[in-house]
Amino acid sequence: MSLGWIAIILLALAVLVAASGEVGPLRRERRLTLGTATLLFLTAALVGNESALLRAFDHQVSDVFVLVLSRSIGTVWWLVAAWLLTSFLETVFRRIIFPSAGQPRARKLFSDLLAALIYLLALFGIATFVFGQPVTGLVATSGVLAIVLGLALQSTLSDLFSGLALNIELPFRAGDWITVAGEVDGMVIEINWRATRIQSRAGDLMVIPNSVMTKVRVTNHYLPSRRHVSTLRVELDDKIDPETVIQTLQAAATASTGVLGDPSPEAVARRYGDAGIVYELYFTIDDYARTVRIESDVLRNVWGALNKAGIHGAAPRQDITLVPPKAPPK
Repeated sequence: MSLGWIAIILLALAVLVAASGEVGPLRRERRLTLGTATLLFLTAALVGNESALLRAFDHQVSDVFVLVLSRSIGTVWWLVAAWLLTSFLETVFRRIIFPSAGQPRARKLFSDLLAALIYLLALFGIATFVFGQPVTGLVATSGVLAIVLGLALQSTLSDLFSGLALNIELPFRAGDWITVAGEVDGMVIEINWRATRIQSRAGDLMVIPNSVMTKVRVTNHYLPSRRHVSTLRVELDDKIDPETVIQTLQAAATASTGVLGDPSPEAVARRYGDAGIVYELYFTIDDYARTVRIESDVLRNVWGALNKAGIHGAAPRQDITLVPPKAPPK
């Protein structure tokens, strides 16, 4: 395929990139893209063609100058062509593959990987078509270099490919509340190349490598919905009628702010404890992020309702045996 046809293809890509942008924020980018495409189209016939340049200058300059100019134009042409292609792929990612606003990191991750590959191919194209050098040596050298880098950056590469897996599978996204390994609880801030950043309820930022995130149990509290069922356990005196206790607990939870009425709160008597009967109160919260505040409100209402109804907590029972001291030996 001649460079002229390559330029025509790139011109078509540039038109698609420019046409996909909004009139406002991307107006400057559209002009820059179309201008670059035009430059590529006009210089395609001269790239790597020293005889065309000689005819253009009519032998008024030295052959060395023509050679340097030709290779400079060729190098710039390949780099600009790579930039144009990456811009087109970025548009495809933004408009088609990752259109959701909640996936900016996934879009950036894949676009950066493809951009690195495209620029690497552009360097091979510069070596082959501009400087006329075989790429077999470069491929062999890059293969050895890739092995060395792979061994040296094994941990980093593990995090990188784990990040790709996370962005493909999407077990969680930025803005989701998750629990990692049953210990770390917080909101996902960012999923980048190497790690996942989580902000805890205390406002601290936790950075967890992606390779760790793919190996441990992760609970996403925002999937399939933001609703969350909380449980409150209390141990009360077994002399109180359980039905009265259950109705009191359910009424206290229903009156709490943030507790959903559908499904309605449910209290059950689970078992006998060490001092009385253990009751469990189940209630649904509209948003897991508000769990701590709503559970605190439910606990206050339960305490007030139990005291108003004269229901007290179970007092621990202890058997004390008094043993008279032994008489000292005579």
